[in-house]
Formats: sequence, structure tokens, C-alpha cells
Amino acid sequence: MNAESRESLKTINAWLKDNFGAELDGTARFRLVLSDEKYTEKRKGEFEIFQGPIFLRTHKGVMEVPKYPWLKNQYVVERWIPSDGILDLLGTKGSYCPLYAFPNVDGRPLKPPMRALRFLIHTLLYGPKKTAADHQRDEIEEEKRDYEENLAILDEASPYLASQLHEGSAIVNKAGKELFKP
Repeated sequence: MNAESRESLKTINAWLKDNFGAELDGTARFRLVLSDEKYTEKRKGEFEIFQGPIFLRTHKGVMEVPKYPWLKNQYVVERWIPSDGILDLLGTKGSYCPLYAFPNVDGRPLKPPMRALRFLIHTLLYGPKKTAADHQRDEIEEEKRDYEENLAILDEASPYLASQLHEGSAIVNKAGKELFKP
């Protein structure tokens, strides 16, 4: 990563900290990193040890492992998660967990625009934005669907009911109306 990209990344991370806050110890809640940087973390687990292509052994325990070996040359938005809920992170107060990896274009990392970062994090923190008009429109559409569904059911059932009423095998219970009044 060149000096200009590193400075740009520093600016974006300062903006993320200013806009979305930090923990009490000063750790930013969100950050942007490049996946190819040498980020590692200590994990507890079962690891296969290789010397080049040769398998040596399986190690059970804690090891320092690369954070994003499967992502090549991509920007990754991460969120700070305190370690109380993460059992396989040892000796740390927490860890940055990936939220989204921005894909690369022709092998070059695609730097996310601030607008995309703001949208992603705001949606994560506060949920998708819906106005009162959106909720009202959804209710009207739902009522319309229910009405059309009920009409379809009645259209299918009414010839059957009409024939039963005509033959006398069905009756209309007018007294039942009073039984179901609120």
C-alpha cells in the first residue's frame, strides 16, 4: 500500500471514529482495513501445520493466525466486538469482526465511498429507514391483498354454498349474528 492510500485510510478511520464513536478505552467501534495488510489474531482451535506443501502435524491450542487469508486485495469494514461473547479469542479485550468486504476491480482494491460506509453502518445500527408513509402504504397493500384473497375464496366457495342452499342441505342461521356481536 502506498503512502497516499495509507493516509486516505487513516482519514477514513478518523471519520468513522468521529461519526460512529469509540469504546471507553478509545478503541474505534468501526474501522476500514485492507485485507492484505498483516493483520493476525490469536485463535483457539485445531490447526494443521505445514512446511511448504508438506503436512507436519496437527496442533491443538492457541495460535496466531492471519485474519483474512481468503480475501485478496480488498477493503474490509470491521466492527469492534468485546471479547465477553467470543470464546476462541484469548488474551484480548475483543476483536474487530468483518462486516463487509468491498470487491476489487481488476486486481486493485476498490476504496468504498463515505456514503456507502455511512449507509452500511447506519443500517446496521438503526435498521432500514422507513417513514410513516412507507408503513401506511404497506398496511394498505396488505389490506388490499387480504381483501382480494377473501374474494377469491368466496368466489370459489359461493357456487357450492348456493347449490347447498338451493337443495336445502345448508341453512342460513340468522340467530348466529347476535351470538357473534362484540
